Amino acid sequence: MVKNKFSFIILITFSFSWLLLCLYSFSQKDLNLTIFNIDKLQPFYEMMTSLGYYNRPFSTYIFLSFTVILLICYYLIIRKITLYIKQLLILLTFILITSIPAQPMFSHDIYNYIFNAKMVLTYHVNPHVQVALDFPSNPWLRFMHNVHTPAPYGYGWTILSLIPYSISHNNFTLAYLLMKLFVSSLFILEIWIFYHLAKIQFQGSKAFKRTLILALNPLLLSEIFITGHNDSTMMLPVLLSFYLLLYKPTIPKNILAWVLWAFSVTTKYASVILAPMMIFRKRLDIFTWGGIALLAILLTRPGQLHSWYLHWGMVLLLLSKKSWAVSLSLLLTIGGLLRYAPYTWFGDWNAPVPFYRWLILLLPLLLLLSKKVRNIFN
Repeated sequence: MVKNKFSFIILITFSFSWLLLCLYSFSQKDLNLTIFNIDKLQPFYEMMTSLGYYNRPFSTYIFLSFTVILLICYYLIIRKITLYIKQLLILLTFILITSIPAQPMFSHDIYNYIFNAKMVLTYHVNPHVQVALDFPSNPWLRFMHNVHTPAPYGYGWTILSLIPYSISHNNFTLAYLLMKLFVSSLFILEIWIFYHLAKIQFQGSKAFKRTLILALNPLLLSEIFITGHNDSTMMLPVLLSFYLLLYKPTIPKNILAWVLWAFSVTTKYASVILAPMMIFRKRLDIFTWGGIALLAILLTRPGQLHSWYLHWGMVLLLLSKKSWAVSLSLLLTIGGLLRYAPYTWFGDWNAPVPFYRWLILLLPLLLLLSKKVRNIFN
């Protein structure tokens, strides 16, 4: 139990804001898809659709209100409140339960994950060669995006995606819930490995504090638990490989570390950039420069810098002993989450939305010029 009244109020406000964000996600649902076709929910769907599609300024104000309150509570939790592992687990359980039914906001990627698995198990074709448009009679094409391109991720992710779909019995709603549960579970495992790395990196309570910063990060929770992105499939094996390389330096474990790294590359190719850091790990600050490298690689495709990709670099930066690296991760959290506001206002990704998105992402980084901000976690 949280005994301090201030702490209790902050945790309740954080939880309630998260619940409201999950409910808000229904304002962004695709008009061609109703995942839970329940008659009693139709008035709610109509109200949320009206908000998200036909009252965009008000929708934007609501989105900003929920997210700003969530960010403020997040900051207070990691700076002013003492939590314990049991309390964190209870909070994560609440977040997971409330977010699994939520609608994926601002991205349709999870539908492609499911359909690509369906292509393998139902149509017996390779989603890296064929595309969703090759099956024009399938009703899922009404709400899917990028139906004209093959699977953009590696074969490692395709294999993993078969796990939740294989037990869905070809039922879309069940496949959707299982896929979200699957990627959310991978993130929880990522948090667990992160904690073990942090216990070796830091002394005393700092290890759990860094884990708390990761586990309750509103941007990561939104992108994974609500929207269902699969970035943990890359970062989980990366963290495992780092653990084996740095803290279990035997030849068999070093080999396993490289195998895990190779698997991470087969899920999302970006982790290939970590190879030099792993080779020269005795000379480099692998967490700081690994995190910077994963953020820098995003600049190679500036038009495709989606907020969920920030996950990669932020996780490693939170294991850095440099205070500015942690501050950078937190500032990216602010910009990464709030940069969805231009989309909720305009309703599309066309100009001037990309400009505003970049502006909102980069403006918080100016705070790094302040020594107080850079050293806030010393």
